Amino acid sequence: MIKGLLVVAMFGLLSVVMLSAATFMDAKAERKAAVEAEKAGNWDAALLHYENIYDSTKCDQETWDAMRAKFRELRPKVAPNTDESKAGHWKLRAYLFRTLDLQWKDAQGGSHHTKQTFRDEEIEKTRQALAKFEKIIWKFSWGNLKIDWTLTIIEKPLTTWDDWPDPSVCMPYITDLKPNEADSIFVFVKTYRSDMAKDEPTEDIRLNLLAGTLPPVPSTKGALYIGYLMCDSDGIMYHEFMHASGCAMNAHNGYPDGIFPSSDSLTDCDLLMTAYATRKMWRDLPYTKRVNNPWVDQYCRDILFLGPFDTKGEKDYGINKSFIKETSVKPSVGANAGGNTWRKVSALGYVFDLSEGVELPKNLLAYAATTVISEKDQFAQLRFGTNDASKVWQDGKLISYMPVEGGSGSDGNIMRVRLKKGTNQFLIKVAKPSGYWQFSFRVCDNRGNPLPSVKYGLPETP
Repeated sequence: MIKGLLVVAMFGLLSVVMLSAATFMDAKAERKAAVEAEKAGNWDAALLHYENIYDSTKCDQETWDAMRAKFRELRPKVAPNTDESKAGHWKLRAYLFRTLDLQWKDAQGGSHHTKQTFRDEEIEKTRQALAKFEKIIWKFSWGNLKIDWTLTIIEKPLTTWDDWPDPSVCMPYITDLKPNEADSIFVFVKTYRSDMAKDEPTEDIRLNLLAGTLPPVPSTKGALYIGYLMCDSDGIMYHEFMHASGCAMNAHNGYPDGIFPSSDSLTDCDLLMTAYATRKMWRDLPYTKRVNNPWVDQYCRDILFLGPFDTKGEKDYGINKSFIKETSVKPSVGANAGGNTWRKVSALGYVFDLSEGVELPKNLLAYAATTVISEKDQFAQLRFGTNDASKVWQDGKLISYMPVEGGSGSDGNIMRVRLKKGTNQFLIKVAKPSGYWQFSFRVCDNRGNPLPSVKYGLPETP
């Protein structure tokens, strides 16, 4: 679902202060500046201030609607960006199975077979559609998102099927892609003839979707996944990419639900691109880029990581077994604990994916350590999200315990904590029975707002 992690080797003393954190802007000040810029005829500045309200303040629906109206009014007055170096670059890896060769049995035991092969002219139409799709995204993002794409033809026939080109059946064929190398994957499979020529033996196969979009999972190596039936339609690519964009804006960039509606509910994709996202939102969209905005920077985004530990055969996924001295451990980069070494890990978005874009085996467990630096003694909320069994300690005291898998969102577990002035150390323990292996962590006030007197950091290294 979420983008993997960058693993960085660090030496010397680690800073305990989070660097370059984006903060929420003053909506009133931005609106005043926007109005003044409009009066002066400075459309670019006016648009920027209205965009700041939209993407960098906590808006209500009424304000969103008002800003979208301003975008429709002002964007045509502002020249689009023409410098690709200033745009976001979305890395798209497209794969086309030349042949689908499928055998199956029906409920009565009867045997069936279909074989469909892309002809060269059909492959060329798909290539042309991808090129047109690239131009559409560039145009309607106002030159702020560039699709960098390649198309690879897979010669080995696809011989399994699951109603559509599901990653479970297609990804084993994609062997050239490295983890976190692509923002999205397009997969094309031919399931029917595009003409009446009888040069291919065929029977109807079960179809569920013309196309479908899935968030990043370990099997997709950290990339969004879009599977298509035989597709030479840039319009279908455009529609599905809008689903992918919404997923990235929420799950990677941290923007609130509703800021970028589904392309199913708002079928005008051109309007969706020009009036429902800012230039910054498009530039920062790619999953392979570490994004900085006030929505993600209210979360802890750098940790010390220790693991993985094998928990096969352990009760409750090993969450109750102490693999290290949990109440007294002193994490530091390069230090050994429990047979593993602490290392720094940074999240590209706001969720830590401990799988690092790789499909790992079941029955694993890891620890994460971070510090919260408070300017004063104060009460706060800790909002911790994971879909796995977990424990959290503050300065050696257990404050959260979830012994079973859950389905918690980014703020799924909320607890009241007391922060002392200075450094507060948190130790997080997360099990992986199967599937995703993720968590998010932030400290805030009782309304979920960032605390300006609090910063995140890392335990110091000797």
